[in-house]
Amino acid sequence: VDNFKINKAADILYNSRINLKRIKELPKDCAPKSTQEAYAIQDELTKRYLSAK
Repeated sequence: VDNFKINKAADILYNSRINLKRIKELPKDCAPKSTQEAYAIQDELTKRYLSAK
């Protein structure tokens, strides 16, 4: 699992959510290629939401 890729995807998703901007899809260079990567992105995104409170 590439941590840079995971963090980039989580940043994009987090920023789109807090700025109320929809994204069509993640860029190809950080889109998950496996279920494991998708869960890793979800975990990072959860950390960002929890630290923002």
